[in-house]
Amino acid sequence: MYTCERCARPIALSDGVAGRKKQCIGADTSTDANGNTDAEPGVAGPSSETNLDVDARLAYVGSTEIRTALARLVDVPTAGPSPKQRRMYSLFDALSSAPGQPPIDHPLCERCAKTVIAQLTEETVGLKRDRDMLTAAADAAERPAPCTADDTLTEYRRAMDELCALDDARDALGNAEKELATQEAALDREERDAYHAFTDVSLRVDQLENRLASISAKESLAKETCGRLGTTDAYADAFEIDIGRTHATINGLRLGRHGREAVGWDELNAALGQMALLVDVLARRMGVVFDDYRIIPHGSTSRVERLQPEPASYELEWHIGRLLHSRRFDHAVVGVLTCVKQLADHATRRDETLQLPYTIDRDCIGGALIRLQFSQPEVWTRAMSHLLATVGDDTSMPITQSGHPGQDHTRDPCPWVILNDFGGAFAMGCIGGTIWHGIKGARNSPRGERFLGSVSAIKARAPVLGGNFGVWGGLFTSFDCTVKSVRQKEDPWNAIIAGFFTGSTLAIRGGPKTAFGAGVMCGILLGVFEGVGVLMQRLLAENNKPVAPIIPEAPALPSK
Repeated sequence: MYTCERCARPIALSDGVAGRKKQCIGADTSTDANGNTDAEPGVAGPSSETNLDVDARLAYVGSTEIRTALARLVDVPTAGPSPKQRRMYSLFDALSSAPGQPPIDHPLCERCAKTVIAQLTEETVGLKRDRDMLTAAADAAERPAPCTADDTLTEYRRAMDELCALDDARDALGNAEKELATQEAALDREERDAYHAFTDVSLRVDQLENRLASISAKESLAKETCGRLGTTDAYADAFEIDIGRTHATINGLRLGRHGREAVGWDELNAALGQMALLVDVLARRMGVVFDDYRIIPHGSTSRVERLQPEPASYELEWHIGRLLHSRRFDHAVVGVLTCVKQLADHATRRDETLQLPYTIDRDCIGGALIRLQFSQPEVWTRAMSHLLATVGDDTSMPITQSGHPGQDHTRDPCPWVILNDFGGAFAMGCIGGTIWHGIKGARNSPRGERFLGSVSAIKARAPVLGGNFGVWGGLFTSFDCTVKSVRQKEDPWNAIIAGFFTGSTLAIRGGPKTAFGAGVMCGILLGVFEGVGVLMQRLLAENNKPVAPIIPEAPALPSK
């Protein structure tokens, strides 16, 4: 029984191999006739220890192919190992005792034998590679030198030049790198400053946008308020007139004697006083001076004075104690009707398209007699309703028929309205110039001095702009008053003609042609303004125009 020297595993050998081992050991120790062994010169035969472990060598080669070869070897006549076998044994012993590695003793098992074969194969490949490298080096050493010493010196100098050039390039790149670093730092500073400036501008823009939004909201509110005020009729608000089926009312006071409920004379007198006040206000607003009568509103005790042919005073009131003075009350009511007819005629002369809801003929309106003494209560009530409806229709005349609603000279006559308009235009120009040049001066001033720049710009330019506005307004009002006094009427043509003369006067220094062109442009501009104003006033008047009521006729009296 044998054991593997590497892993100490038991190894069993067949009897034929063991017997062959002994014969081989005997053949190895045979000598020739001269007393020398049969071993080849220079190859030592196996020692006694080696001869005793021949079966371990046989166990080393334990593969199927080796065993088949050994089986053939058993049948060969025992003539001793051949020279080749002896060389193999010597090589195996040399490899087993290689320096630097643990000794490989035998016998070995099949697994350990394969491991040893793999190691030997790897070492063989490495030795072959070293051999090839040494062979190549020897061939290179045997070849003649490719170049001479001059060539080598030239190559050295060229290499040194290239090295110097590379050093210069390296220095240049270093300088460029430093310059780029400096530029990068400068760009970083500029970027930081630009970012700060952008942030400041963004904040300023946000503030301006918020301010603009606030101003826009205020402007929208102002326009809405102006529109609402433009459509508001102060006369309709102060004198609320309602035409009912039975009675007409003014400010809630009934004016009439017909109906299921009897209307007291106190209420009637108050309603007549409100109507007298309305007619007087309309006359002063339209600039109409009555020819034959003058109304003196005084609440429930109002009066009507006759101016010609004989002056007289009539009370516009009635109560039970004045039964004998009914004619004076009728004269007062007829005087009011005459004044209303004069107002209607004045409005019709200004606008020929104006149509009153009821016609007035002496002491009748709409075919109903306005005298109380000789008429039925139903007829007199209908006449009062017609009169109040006509007066209510007249409340739109001062706006829609006056031609220039803003030029009311009943309180400020023409000589004084020039100063008034001049002052108003100057104030408007100063205010507008303050706002405009204040903002402009603040924007054009450096930071930290914007308030001073704004104040300086306002002081320098706002009075100039106010003076320009004042001169324009004063000239326009002067020419307007002149045209009115010449034409003796008030309509949109007065403003257009005054605008033409104003533009021509302001541009007279440029020559006749320039003055004429400026006058035409100014006249056209004012004509557009006047046309738009008249159109809007008519539209508003059409919407607010009262509708004539439908009053039922009095029932026929039963026949006796």
